[in-house]
Amino acid sequence: MRLVQETAAAIAQIRAQFSGRADQPLAVVSMFDDRHVRVYGKGSLFQDVLDRLSLTNAWTAPTDSWGFSMLGIEELVAIGEARVISLDPIPPHVKIRIDQSSLWANLPCVKAGNVRTIPPVWPFGGLAAATRFATFLARA
Repeated sequence: MRLVQETAAAIAQIRAQFSGRADQPLAVVSMFDDRHVRVYGKGSLFQDVLDRLSLTNAWTAPTDSWGFSMLGIEELVAIGEARVISLDPIPPHVKIRIDQSSLWANLPCVKAGNVRTIPPVWPFGGLAAATRFATFLARA
């Protein structure tokens, strides 16, 4: 019970930091390779945290039973210039290819400078992962 209360208190405190930014949608992604991403939405731990922070997820398309969609990087055009939170780790060979990708460079969110990388968070974790994600999100 204590962990539940501590998590709720931490997320409530972080929510206050986001006041006035709730209308700026963001998408949470994991780089799968240089052509594919996993984007998290309905049913994911990250969506639950975004909801508790009163933030809007830019990814509203259907997700699988684990709360994510696997898609080609080009499909991120659907989120426009929304902020993108990319979860580490990004394997070094994938990072090199992404940095050299004209497809990636020309996505509206990338061109607008709206991509941030945060340290790893287990997307299928529990309360500790939720607090960790909210904390890193606030820092990004």
